[in-house]
Amino acid sequence: MNLFGKIGKFSKLVFAFGLFTLSSTTFALDVTTFDELNSAINNSAALVTFKDNLSATSGFNSDVTNRMTIEGEGFDLLGNSNYGMYNEGNLTINNIGTITEDEISDGFSNFSSVAIENYGALTITNSVFTSNSGDGAGGAIYNNSRGTITLIDNVNFTDNYADDVGGALFNKGNIDKIQNSTFEYNESFGGGAIVNEYGAVINLIDNVTFKGNYAYDMSGAISNMEAYIAEISNSKFIENEAYIFGGAIKNFEYSDIGKIDAEFTSNFAYQGGGAIMNSGIIESVNGAFTNNESEIGGAIYNTNYNVMGNRDDDGTIGTLTGTFDGNIAYSEGYYAAGGAISNSEGYIYEITNSKFINNKAEGVNGAYAYGGAIDNEYGYIGSLQATFIGNQANS
Repeated sequence: MNLFGKIGKFSKLVFAFGLFTLSSTTFALDVTTFDELNSAINNSAALVTFKDNLSATSGFNSDVTNRMTIEGEGFDLLGNSNYGMYNEGNLTINNIGTITEDEISDGFSNFSSVAIENYGALTITNSVFTSNSGDGAGGAIYNNSRGTITLIDNVNFTDNYADDVGGALFNKGNIDKIQNSTFEYNESFGGGAIVNEYGAVINLIDNVTFKGNYAYDMSGAISNMEAYIAEISNSKFIENEAYIFGGAIKNFEYSDIGKIDAEFTSNFAYQGGGAIMNSGIIESVNGAFTNNESEIGGAIYNTNYNVMGNRDDDGTIGTLTGTFDGNIAYSEGYYAAGGAISNSEGYIYEITNSKFINNKAEGVNGAYAYGGAIDNEYGYIGSLQATFIGNQANS
C-alpha cells in the first residue's frame, strides 16, 4: 500500500505525469500505519479510518487544517517521544483505544509533549488517553485560547502527567461539554486532572468521575483560576489529593463557578479544603461530602483572605446544601478548624436542608481544634437550616 493508504471515496482526481492531486475537499482514507495517517493529514482527508493499531515512528509532520473525522474503530494510536497532533481545523475523533497486549497502553498513549494541541474546533468521543506526558501544561490535551472543544463524551483519561499544570487537560479557551467520562490517576504540579485558566470557560461537566488525581501544589482534580465554570453536575470526586489546598477542587480568587452538584468522598488536602477550597465565587453547592480531610475545612474551606489580592465578594458561596458525614480537620502542632466547613473571612449566604453527622476537628501535639462541624472565623453565614449529630472538636 502506498503512503496515501486506500482511498475509499472521492469526488475528483486530477492526474499529471504520474502524479496526482486531490482537488476535492471530501475524500476518505483507510490507514494501517502511522505514516499513512501523517499522509492523510498532509492531504487534508475528510475521513480517516484506522484499520490497525498505529505506532508512531516520528512526530506528526503537519497540522490538521480542514474539517476532518478520525474513526479509530477501537484501534490504538501509540506515540513516542515526539510531538502529538496539532489541530487548527475542525477535528472530530471517535473510538480510538482498546486495551492491547501487556505493556502497550490504550488509545492515545505515550506522547511526551501533549497528545493533542488544539487551536481550532475539537470533538472527542469514545476514546482513551493513557500515559501521555507534557513538560508544560496539559498532559493529554492542551486547548489554546483560540481553541474550542465542543464535546468530550465517554472518554477515559488515565495516568497522564504534566510537569506544570493540567495533568490530563489544560484549557485556556472554551469547552462546551465534558460528559460521561473519567479522569483517573492523573498528576501535575497544579490541577491534577483539569486546569481552567485565565479567561477560559467550561460550560458543563456532567456525569464525570474524578478518582485518584494528584497535584503537588493545589487542586487535586480541578483548578479554576481567573476563569469560569458554569456547572458541575451529577459527578463524583473520589480520593483526589492536593499537597496544599483543594483536594478535589480549588476555585481561585477572581474565579467563578455557577453550580456544583456532586459527591465528594475521601479527598485530601494537607492545608485546606479536603474536597473544595473556594476563594472566588460559587453560586451554589449541593453535595454529599463523606470522609474528606484537611487541616482547615475537612470538606470545604471558604475564605476571602488572600495575600495576592482579590475582589470584595471573593470567598462567597451563595447557597450550600448537603450531607456532611465523617469529615475531619486534623492538625499536628498547628490548629484544626472546621471538621466539615471552615468559613474564614468569607461569605456563605445560606446553608439549607443540610445534615452534619460525625464530623470532627482534632488537634494533637498541642494543636488547637475549633468547630467540629463548622468553624466560622470572622466570616458571614446568612442563614443556617441544618441538623447536627455527633460532631466534635478535640484538642
